[in-house]
Amino acid sequence: DGAECAACLASEYKTATGSVVCTACGVDTYSTAIAATSADTCSSCPANTFSALGSDELIDCACLAGYTGIDGAACAGCVAGTYKNATGSATCTPCGVDTYSTTVAAASADTCSSCPANTFSASSSNELTDCTCLAGYTGDDGNACAACDAGTYKNATGSATCTLCGVDTYSTAIAATSSGTCSICPANTSSAEGSVALTNCVCVAGYTGADGSECAACIAGEYKTATGSVACTACGVDTHSTAIAATSAGTCSSCPANTLSALGSNELIDCTCLAGYTGIDGAACAGCVAGT
Repeated sequence: DGAECAACLASEYKTATGSVVCTACGVDTYSTAIAATSADTCSSCPANTFSALGSDELIDCACLAGYTGIDGAACAGCVAGTYKNATGSATCTPCGVDTYSTTVAAASADTCSSCPANTFSASSSNELTDCTCLAGYTGDDGNACAACDAGTYKNATGSATCTLCGVDTYSTAIAATSSGTCSICPANTSSAEGSVALTNCVCVAGYTGADGSECAACIAGEYKTATGSVACTACGVDTHSTAIAATSAGTCSSCPANTLSALGSNELIDCTCLAGYTGIDGAACAGCVAGT
């Protein structure tokens, strides 16, 4: 008192006369007024911003964590799938790949939840269902995915089912991502769709051998009507067959009249005349004349 008085600075006010000091505007407010006489000169910061005690400019109002925008203006919440852990005008940070967040105005990376097992998501994913199955796995979006079984594969991401390996192939691989894992069966064998082992490759009709191995053709004089590892069947007596890899008993032709052949005969000339008959091998034979 008795001395020259100084004006309260911007960001301050003093409502009373006397020697008391000026009062700072509170947090989350600001004032540009010099020599203010009322707290009403301390204006509230825009929505979702804050300011320190005694702020003297609108741009001292900066975005809260979880919000983004320019200093001195209302700030918008970080959209789901993003977060911002610092104050100020910085942009929101996307949640990383293989995570998601449904939270709006998130202020921590901890809001980015990991996707379920064997799924992936793009950066900034904002729903659990954005977590989709990896290639080689199948299941509903947003749930843990199961590996494709042996004998199947899946070359794309998403909820599609696994694809069966084709006929005449097999695969022992789990969670296969390519049809290239479906190996071709050995020669002269066949397998059903979705076969899971080499031994599912069995000999085709007309061929014989162990399951899972290359099969050999039934030789002339034999046939095999079924698939699998069973042996070829010999043509019956009094028949013959020149066919290789025959699949039917119908390939065993009857010998000419008055001839016979042994089991498994493989040429027409194996048909020879019966006792009491004469002729060339492989042709019908005539009875011996009286007196011979």
